[in-house]
Amino acid sequence: MVTRTGVAELRLCEGYVPQYKEMVELAYPFLKLLVGEYGTKEVIKRFADPYWFQSFATALGFEHNYTGATTVTIKAVKEALNNHESIGIKVVGGKGREAIRVAKELDEDLVNISRETAKSDNALLQDSYDLYFHSMIIGEKGNFAVINQGMNVKEQMVRRYHWYNPKSYESSEGMSLSKNYMLNIKNEKELQKTIIDVVKDENPSKLERKILLLRKSYENYKKGNLTLLPREELRFFKKLVVMPYYLYFPKELDVKALEVAKQAENFREFFMVKGIGKGTLRGLAYLSALIYGKEIQWEDPQQYCYAFGTKAGKPWYVERKKMREAALVLKEIAEGLDVESKRKKEVLKRLSGLI
Repeated sequence: MVTRTGVAELRLCEGYVPQYKEMVELAYPFLKLLVGEYGTKEVIKRFADPYWFQSFATALGFEHNYTGATTVTIKAVKEALNNHESIGIKVVGGKGREAIRVAKELDEDLVNISRETAKSDNALLQDSYDLYFHSMIIGEKGNFAVINQGMNVKEQMVRRYHWYNPKSYESSEGMSLSKNYMLNIKNEKELQKTIIDVVKDENPSKLERKILLLRKSYENYKKGNLTLLPREELRFFKKLVVMPYYLYFPKELDVKALEVAKQAENFREFFMVKGIGKGTLRGLAYLSALIYGKEIQWEDPQQYCYAFGTKAGKPWYVERKKMREAALVLKEIAEGLDVESKRKKEVLKRLSGLI
């Protein structure tokens, strides 16, 4: 089953990570033990679970609501797996250039899925966040998870998106920490079909003019010039309430991209056309909703455990020595060695919410 498993929202932050070395040291035996207990498929499923991943990050010393919980945790896991013998899992991708280099490490099918999930989270789900982080956790038996993260510079927030074994953007599911107003085209099949019909039936330049007129009508609505608006536009605008800046009507459309997109046989082919971005999709969705009355979805978890504190001292400062001790204990457990019962129980109790 194709599954986009969830969304987590975090605060943007920068700064030194004092326990990074310990994160790398702890991550490998932890994952080795987890693979030994449950197998690679189950471990991949856990990475695709935003709740579990959040708990995993906090167990490694991160606050539940800051960006490093994604980027640094994935980096530490990637480094840990690269530094040791294989346990049947690898991590590719990361921030910036690392995300772009993903394609060089994957076969063609995974490259296509990588691009599709990234564009889907950036364009089909318009929630004010622009993607800057993309990673994949891949198992030896073909299972994989995708973790994307977008940034809203204005709000100083980021949002993380999780996928498990996706074959396409379809049938995706999401959840969020907030009630943000967003445009969600992902699961609206009728809206997608109408967008395709509109693109195929209309001249691209004419489509652009219609959407620009719609933008002007909305501006009249905001100014209170209600008598100047057709009844159907008035009903449509009332549903939009006060539109946030990131969902505003586009100023222009990529007319050349629309010409190419006319040849698309389905919605997937259409939205993967280069140049069909957020603004074009948003304008077409609004036009389709207004002309054909197709519904637009506007709707947009917290569960985590602290094992060793956090670098900001909430609820307490990270205990690096205990992280190193836990790494040693987990390594001994994973290798089947006898461990002092008291030490073993203490470590497993701290990590009981994850293993």
